[in-house]
Amino acid sequence: MTDYHNYFESLIARVLSGELSRADAAAHVAGTIHIDEIGGGPQSLLTNCEWALRHAAIPHYFTTEREFAYLLACLRGELSFSQSGQNAAIHAAHGGLQMTRAQRRQLIACLYFRDRTMSVAALMRFNWRGFAIFLVMGGATVAAALLVGSHLMAWVFGAAYAGMILRDIGHCVRVARAWPLSKQLLDWPRIEEMAREMDAPPATAL
Repeated sequence: MTDYHNYFESLIARVLSGELSRADAAAHVAGTIHIDEIGGGPQSLLTNCEWALRHAAIPHYFTTEREFAYLLACLRGELSFSQSGQNAAIHAAHGGLQMTRAQRRQLIACLYFRDRTMSVAALMRFNWRGFAIFLVMGGATVAAALLVGSHLMAWVFGAAYAGMILRDIGHCVRVARAWPLSKQLLDWPRIEEMAREMDAPPATAL
């Protein structure tokens, strides 16, 4: 039977020292421990160690160095594990910045278009969920107005949603035009660092 405590302590220490790569650590865990093999739920130190190592090499979803260091300290008995302490270690990697969902998506968008052509069409595809929501909501609202026989309200709501969609398309036009210059001015090493340390899954829209 695997001694999870010593196993995780050894792996995390080797990752932090550079002796073991993140990809090798993740592969080792995947080949040794089945998903959900360790019980205890989200409050369990061992469960969080397993999750952190298993996801250590996923692009833009890296376990932060500070989080690894915190987990290692807990495994060694230097700290008492808590989710609030773990979250503090994660956010400390951003200099205390707890990025909003929109900020995280903007970060992913920068990396996505770093080596791609940013056209208006490409931005709209990247943001397809937002446009789809507007179209569905607008269509449903107009249909409801027509259903009750209010053609005037159908026109009003239709014009309002069309205006919002045109506004977002205009934003895409401005961003696409500015991107060639913006791309040259961005601090790419810092962007990559923040993406690696991001504490939430990347979104696919701005």
